[in-house]
Amino acid sequence: MTRSTLVSVSLLLLAGTVASAQDVAFQQWRQGSMAPQRAVEGRAAIRSAQDLRDRGLEQLMPVGGSFDFSKEMLLGLVMPRQSSGGISISVESIKRQILPVSGPGGALGGQAQLVVTVRVARPALGAPATAVITRPFVMVKTAASTLPVRFVTATSTPGGGGLLPPGQMPFHVVRDGVQAPSSVATGNTVIRSAADLAASPLRALVPNPSSIRWNAEMLAILVMDQQSTGGYGIGVQRVSRRITPTSGGPGVPSGGSLHFEIEFELTRPAPGQAVTMALTRPFQVVRLSRSPRVVFTNVTQPHTGPVGPLLPPGQLPFHVVRDGVQASMGVPTGEFVVRSAAELTSSGLSSLVPNPGSIRWSQEMLAILVREPQSTGGYGIAVDKVFQRITPTGGGPGGGPLGGARHLEIQFSTTNPGPNDLVTKALTRPFQVVRLSASPRVVFERTAQGTEVTGVVQVERSFGITRVFLVSGQQRRYLTPRSFALSLEALAGQTVRIDAHRTLSWLVSARELLSPRPFRGAGEIGGTAGAPVLVQSTGNLRIEGRLAQTLSEHARGVRVEGVRGFRFGNERLLVTSFQAKTKHPTWVTRRGRRLNRLQAGETVTVTSRSRSGRSLVVTPAQGASGYVTNWRLTLGQTVGAAGALKAAGGQ
Repeated sequence: MTRSTLVSVSLLLLAGTVASAQDVAFQQWRQGSMAPQRAVEGRAAIRSAQDLRDRGLEQLMPVGGSFDFSKEMLLGLVMPRQSSGGISISVESIKRQILPVSGPGGALGGQAQLVVTVRVARPALGAPATAVITRPFVMVKTAASTLPVRFVTATSTPGGGGLLPPGQMPFHVVRDGVQAPSSVATGNTVIRSAADLAASPLRALVPNPSSIRWNAEMLAILVMDQQSTGGYGIGVQRVSRRITPTSGGPGVPSGGSLHFEIEFELTRPAPGQAVTMALTRPFQVVRLSRSPRVVFTNVTQPHTGPVGPLLPPGQLPFHVVRDGVQASMGVPTGEFVVRSAAELTSSGLSSLVPNPGSIRWSQEMLAILVREPQSTGGYGIAVDKVFQRITPTGGGPGGGPLGGARHLEIQFSTTNPGPNDLVTKALTRPFQVVRLSASPRVVFERTAQGTEVTGVVQVERSFGITRVFLVSGQQRRYLTPRSFALSLEALAGQTVRIDAHRTLSWLVSARELLSPRPFRGAGEIGGTAGAPVLVQSTGNLRIEGRLAQTLSEHARGVRVEGVRGFRFGNERLLVTSFQAKTKHPTWVTRRGRRLNRLQAGETVTVTSRSRSGRSLVVTPAQGASGYVTNWRLTLGQTVGAAGALKAAGGQ
């Protein structure tokens, strides 16, 4: 076995280890709504009597008793002061996890840590709550450990969480209450820096401004006008990432700039509901990712203004700075990326950019596309979409992808005059300048229409690597993405028809299998581990393929929804994808690198299984695709998969 193979095997094992976790027993020892006066706000591991005194929690210890810190330790969690009752904090779970440790050649090992999941419970929006100052706290007892402790907050209503639909963004409720001071103005405000908060009366509503990562986050603060009774409330329901379309020509949208839509709800006491007779001013403070533009929408009132389409998963916003048909002859032809003002000057493209000083070069870059000179009008060039992709790297047993680096894929199209179009006889040079987020690597792809390709599936195996080809006549072409290609192994020797978005003399980049007949079904998994079947009302289908074993091991006797695949001969079904839900909070990883956080109960589409069987390739509702360990998934009442035979991004 070569050194590279050994490294690949170790990386594959690590990819499964990163998401693994071992439950640690604990006891909720002390809990209440008013922490001691000396208690220090925050979350900390207490491993000695000195730690206990430093945190100001010594008076919670039993009178006359002792605590053996050599055998046990405490976790102390103290919240900031709250203006109403009904708020509590608790520990949901403690897990021992392995984090990757990087070396010169990549991830080489792991480091253990304790991950403590914390849950903050709040009254439902509009529910009656006592107007009293509280300071919730909890102390948890667990076995003594020298491992580092990391606290994570479980997202709970109304702070988002669970499955996030495409375009929807997570947010966190920092604070809410019913007694905003009179100095605070009524309305919805976005705060983007500590200086802006310090200069605003709204600072009185934010308990711990230093905990906000202002370089990546911002605050949305919502304040109602004064009410004469209790029972009123205000709260964010969801945050969506949308595109504000920008025009690339008369009536032609050519991109857009990003904005967030914050949908909030106002609640009022129901007729006959018992309420306290007191002056109240409900408010809420929400922390979320930064965005240059925010739109607030009241979901309790009809909204008539445009808010822009949702941004699909993986797609990024871009803004057309300028386009036209008269680039000077001194400008080079091609597709270019410019990342600094100095680079723009030296590139010879500066004449196409009207205001270089408006570009935030630390965060943005320019994509400039220039066509060759044309003898008539009617020609054009334009960016259609920008995607964040994963460039696969590595290769383990069987040649499976083990990791990847991020890059941007810019899809563009060119237009030419039709045979009957009236065009002006003039020398033209179409061009377009687009502003988008900075990225160290960019790939330009010409947008192509779907092409049907028919051929015979051919499978070759050598040195533990499986390669799948499509043979048509004397032409033999490699199939990609790899996860799609490997799903066709069971069809070796059979003729298939494929919808492709790129075809070359040596390659077919597939989108979907058109024949044999695609299948989407639901039923109960039965049979044995070696011969699983999908039991339906119309009959039983013997399921095969690299995902069949996963279904059989983890869902026998369980009803599943959203199974995707295709049938071939003798009522057999080759499964190409299915949907599952995460049992516990976990990470999507690639080559030991964490790409995406999954909450418990979040739905993912499973499209492939690693050769070792330790991990599955998953695509969450949003974010990068990667690996999770299959024992962290569960099947059951899940929704249908989106897109038959769509391979995971970056495969």
